Amino acid sequence: MQRELDTKCDAEDIAANDYTLIIKKIPIDYEALNDDYDDDLKEFIEEHALDDKQIEVESVTLCYSLKEINILEKKKMKLIRKK
Repeated sequence: MQRELDTKCDAEDIAANDYTLIIKKIPIDYEALNDDYDDDLKEFIEEHALDDKQIEVESVTLCYSLKEINILEKKKMKLIRKK
């Protein structure tokens, strides 16, 4: 009974994560074909995400690794605390 209720609720509750792709390790050094990296990714996903049909991509949001910036920020804070 509970499983049926969970399945029904999930089917009726549509959220962004139901339609979200996460693609990792995209090359950083890349020459855009359309003068815009986001547009190139959008076009590629629309054409190649599913074998049997083309899909519509609403938007592409790029996220970047902030590891180097976080390391520099920590070093900066250490130096500030020493003064």
